[in-house]
Amino acid sequence: MRGDNREFADFFGDEYWPLRRLGFLLTGSWHEADELAQEATARTFAAWPRLRRRDQAAAYARRILVNRHRSLLRRALVEARHAVTHREERYGWGRGAATACSMAATRPGMVCSRASAATCMRAARAAPAVTGPMTATRTPSGGGPP
Repeated sequence: MRGDNREFADFFGDEYWPLRRLGFLLTGSWHEADELAQEATARTFAAWPRLRRRDQAAAYARRILVNRHRSLLRRALVEARHAVTHREERYGWGRGAATACSMAATRPGMVCSRASAATCMRAARAAPAVTGPMTATRTPSGGGPP
């Protein structure tokens, strides 16, 4: 067992920074890149005894990092779509703000990029916060929130 730990320590020393760089390329944030790299190395450590080919452990860790990032994007997209849809229903707006979110999440095979997730998050932030029984009034032109 001690040899396995030494092997993993060598793997960690060699692969943590490349994983962190990959995380930065995916997220644009060093903080999020660190989180992704840490999670990828922790999951690789948990699977270390099961890995048969140690030379492919780096590819395994990269796959974990990319899949985790995709999972986080998917979750953010669903949360943003839910927030926007809920606000649209509450205030009676049209489909405009949530169109990108709903299209990305309902079309099979459609790839959600960081740009579409960012669009959903901006739309969710732009809508007024729901803080109780309040109503939004439309502008005289009927174009949306005041």
